[in-house]
Amino acid sequence: MVQRLSPVYKTIFNLFVIDGFKHEEIAARLNISVGTSKSNLSKAKANIQKMLKEGAVKYYEQKVI
Repeated sequence: MVQRLSPVYKTIFNLFVIDGFKHEEIAARLNISVGTSKSNLSKAKANIQKMLKEGAVKYYEQKVI
């Protein structure tokens, strides 16, 4: 699901969650503000949650039908 994120969201998600960078480090690496890093991470997580919910609904519908 991470691969389905936009390139910006995927980059920030990977740097923060997988690689363990802090928002300050991500901001410096990508030449963005700390707030932008935090916002994009939040949006990336929301998109992943949405994908998970949609996947669960599709799975449930397949089992019921």
